[in-house]
Amino acid sequence: MENFLKEKFLNFNKKYQLILPKDKILIALSGGADSVFLLHILNEFKDCLEIDISAIHINHNLRDTAKRDENFCVELCQNLYIPLKVINIDVIKYKQETKTSVEEAARILRYKSFENTAKKFNCNKIATAHNLNDNTETVLLNLIKGAGIDGLKGIPVYRNNIIRPILNFSKNEILQYLEKNKIAYVTDETNFDNLYQRNYLRNEIIPKIKNELNPRFDNAIFNLSKNIEIDFEDIIDYEFYENALFIKKNYWNSLQIKRIIKKKLNLELNSKHLDSLFALINSKVSKTLSLPDGFIALNDREYIVIYKDFIYDKNEVFLIGFKNFFLDTNFFDIFVNIIDINDVNINNKKDNEEYIDFDKIESRNLVVRRWGIDDFFFPLGSKGKQKISDFLNNIKVPIIQKKNIWVLADKHNIIAVLGYRIDNRYKINDETKKVLKICYNRKTKL
Repeated sequence: MENFLKEKFLNFNKKYQLILPKDKILIALSGGADSVFLLHILNEFKDCLEIDISAIHINHNLRDTAKRDENFCVELCQNLYIPLKVINIDVIKYKQETKTSVEEAARILRYKSFENTAKKFNCNKIATAHNLNDNTETVLLNLIKGAGIDGLKGIPVYRNNIIRPILNFSKNEILQYLEKNKIAYVTDETNFDNLYQRNYLRNEIIPKIKNELNPRFDNAIFNLSKNIEIDFEDIIDYEFYENALFIKKNYWNSLQIKRIIKKKLNLELNSKHLDSLFALINSKVSKTLSLPDGFIALNDREYIVIYKDFIYDKNEVFLIGFKNFFLDTNFFDIFVNIIDINDVNINNKKDNEEYIDFDKIESRNLVVRRWGIDDFFFPLGSKGKQKISDFLNNIKVPIIQKKNIWVLADKHNIIAVLGYRIDNRYKINDETKKVLKICYNRKTKL
């Protein structure tokens, strides 16, 4: 049972990419069973997951036993050597000032404290201990209040920097784990007061549904809420153009990723493909992954890029004339002409135009070709020569664009990396008489 729960925890967090290496996580610790379970399991896996953890306890000062809970959390964190911040809040005062309910006032102050403490502790994520039962109660409460489709989404697995790593755990699983491992926790006696709507659902209504209709009611509600979230809310940050999918490397949802890839690329991925895709996030930049149907996934700094692996002819070369020469290809168009230096106005030069000292060109014909791994040039504005590969890295050209970058070359030298920079040796100066004007337009980013 214990190994099953630990595997369940790791798989859930892997699926949603909630916890990543180097994360610094602030745990919301009330002292109750759920938050104690979360604290212990994160503490157990902190080395494996390569994370740092700390905790925060909010004393709402609403119960006579509030100080007992605070003392319990202090002692627990001391025993586990986990940094803890205790914050006392005045819920009643805030309620009166804002004219809200006690529950809403407490929630607002609680999350404000979470955010402020996370900044002080330099934590990039805040973990709360919401579980499967909490999600069921939330969905039912929203449904009863007429919240509509949005209310059926339930508790999100994550929202901004708030994560819920045990949202797929039932209350029974949590209690069994704590009991088996003899882990103490405190109980909020107000949980049994049915005057609160949530407690009435928890203590009276939901048990009857489980006993008489569906013992796996919590799981059914969770699946419903997550499917509705997928269908009605795009939480994945992505861009799609030129038949390539650029997925931002932030929070990932495997079901949504699968859905987006199917919709945009007509590519069906199985669970193994998705696991490999998630692993690519933490791999070395520029690493690639082969996917079905000739697709490639690329770790490209901020994005995972999925695109069709088009095979370019590396030996493809275009000859370029000088006078009023125009070339239109599938990848770019280029116009070249010789003009007098007196016709050059640098201040009015457009972004796609370059001026070259014509008399410094050795060949009577130029070529446009893709750059090679051994190519170098002397970038205008830089000192000395650079390999083109280093130049492109230095100016942070996306990896996926690199294979379709072209150079203008004469017999011996690179004259320009088209669309980016000319070679310093070919710049115009006070002695220049004839100028080669180049207008270059790239047609594709891939």
